Amino acid sequence: MSPHRPRVRLVACSAVLALIPAVAYAAGGDADPGFGAGGSAVVEFTTAPDDFSGAVHVQDDPTNGTLLAVGYAGDRIALVRMSRSGVVDSSTGISLVGQDKDRAFAAIADSQGRVLLYGRDLAFNAVLLRALPDRTLDPSFSSDGRATFPTIALSSVGDVVQDGEVIYLSGSTSNDAGEPIGFVAKVVGDALDPAFGAGGVLTTGEYAGALLIQGNQILVGGGDSSGATMRAFDSTGAVVTSFGEGGLVRLTDSGGGQTFIADAIAAGGNAVLVSGVLGANAFTARIGASGSLDASYGDSGVARFKLGECPPTADNIALDSAGRALVALTYEGCGTRAIARITTGGQLDTSFGTGGFSRELDAVRLDGTAIIDGKLLVAGSRAAGTTGSDFVVTRLLLDTDAPPVTLTAPTTAIAGQVVTLTGTAAPSATVELFGVTAPNGTLTRVNGTDAVADSTGAWQRQVRFLRNVNLQARVGNVRSVTRFVAVSTAVTQSAAALPGCLVQSAGRVFEPKPGASVFVRARTAAGTTVQVGTGIVQSDGRYLVRKPYACGAFLSVYAVISGDAVNRPGGSPAVAVTTRR
Repeated sequence: MSPHRPRVRLVACSAVLALIPAVAYAAGGDADPGFGAGGSAVVEFTTAPDDFSGAVHVQDDPTNGTLLAVGYAGDRIALVRMSRSGVVDSSTGISLVGQDKDRAFAAIADSQGRVLLYGRDLAFNAVLLRALPDRTLDPSFSSDGRATFPTIALSSVGDVVQDGEVIYLSGSTSNDAGEPIGFVAKVVGDALDPAFGAGGVLTTGEYAGALLIQGNQILVGGGDSSGATMRAFDSTGAVVTSFGEGGLVRLTDSGGGQTFIADAIAAGGNAVLVSGVLGANAFTARIGASGSLDASYGDSGVARFKLGECPPTADNIALDSAGRALVALTYEGCGTRAIARITTGGQLDTSFGTGGFSRELDAVRLDGTAIIDGKLLVAGSRAAGTTGSDFVVTRLLLDTDAPPVTLTAPTTAIAGQVVTLTGTAAPSATVELFGVTAPNGTLTRVNGTDAVADSTGAWQRQVRFLRNVNLQARVGNVRSVTRFVAVSTAVTQSAAALPGCLVQSAGRVFEPKPGASVFVRARTAAGTTVQVGTGIVQSDGRYLVRKPYACGAFLSVYAVISGDAVNRPGGSPAVAVTTRR
């Protein structure tokens, strides 16, 4: 792995209707139009327009309610303060710290607003800096705010976590053959702890990336060509043999390709969620406290997903308030960057972005993620000039910002009769109706004029149904709860008394059912129900029944189609007749 590739941050955390809105609302996975310009805040370092720069971390600044982005600009470490709406003051909001050629690729903040910056120096030695809330280096840390560890020659930077006054670092060095050797280092104060591993450093055997402190364990995500790994150590550096198999969990993939790395970890309850790459797929996996996969998640504990055919890297993971995983993906071969959202059950969340992926990103490389104010911030860089890049932070909505759409509908209706539907939506929004009807489940738009919500958001629309329907109202991508309406098969008739003491009932069935029986019945003056006769529905839905009945009888005649339980006993409206000679 290259040291220029920032590694992970660990986040701890415990048919239907389509509408054309009068006002456009953003949906989950869309860039937040209220942040920066079109959802992105871009910092252009004009002193070195063609230098490589980018953000690797973004956080809430508890000291003044702003946001703080951390990264590098040219040959210096950069701290950029921006408003919560993504506005950067180019004169006072940017600080460059550290020595020439210092680069920071991972960062964390404490409750006092101090920021730990982990990276490498000009000689590729590990370097750790601590910045104060005013974005100057903390002189109480290693006398000048900067500690260098010459015994750790980095080939790639992994992660940094803090447990009280103890700091853990991860990454990789190289052996004489140039092969990566993962490590975890323990720093107390500003120096390596000699009681941890060998001189403050222990090796993992494969690339080491993500770090997470879970209880008394230090979890290390990594991997090699044999699989993605997670290892567990205690604070002394001893292997936690009760975790997985002798302190190790290894995930493999039979699909071929480079099975590489568990690259980010997030804690949730008694389990951790890890993301990375298995073969040609990105993955998330839920692993219990003992190191066992949670079989209820994804496919036997692992959720695999991909976007296109290029192999991905999965660099960061964050969990939203609902426990859904948001994974930053880079597809170098296809030039694609995306955020995938995975449900708590281990499935792509298709309500997010397009098919579970958001590609509303301004960055060409994704380096850090954080959920702040219920929205996802993604730190990275984008191309600038001929050889350089700019520092960029993009904010994505996790859910729609549109008001909800509601629908009130009767549970039953008579085919062909007018029904009034009501509901609420955004004021002045256009509300469309769709229905999924039996028997084939086809998604059908309800014909007629769309409803338009008034200034209070109330709307109504009159419709006629022909058959049972699952009804839904939509404004753009915002949908109401689906309502089922049981629609009876209505019969209309024209009844008459004909000469010769005959009773005639002629009519039609709203939903043609050729061959079905129509029963013509009547209620007598005494209140009893009698059978007049039976007709057969023709291909056009019409029927005709003409039967003799006692002369001088007063009847209220109605018709019922066979099997129509909903419509009984009323049937068609009754017509009063008196039989005559």
